[in-house]
Amino acid sequence: MLIDVVRGRRGDRLGFVVNFLSHSVISGFTSGAAITIGLSQLPHMLGYKVAKSHYIHETLHSLFSKIDQVCSLSLLTSGRARWQSLLAA
Repeated sequence: MLIDVVRGRRGDRLGFVVNFLSHSVISGFTSGAAITIGLSQLPHMLGYKVAKSHYIHETLHSLFSKIDQVCSLSLLTSGRARWQSLLAA
């Protein structure tokens, strides 16, 4: 049984647990994940390094305090790629 757990064979049967969670919990988790992923990608889009933090307000402060260092080429190319992927979908 331990081998099955390690290999993930029993893990796919635990999806029914989500049925017991409320819509608000699932929505909050999804929104939090989207915000986390989006904030982690912004430094790459803007073209400069941002100090890592466990707190969102420190990350936002670090992002906006260096806004004058934005690499316009990085912003244009990443923005173009994002729009193209959205329009193609």
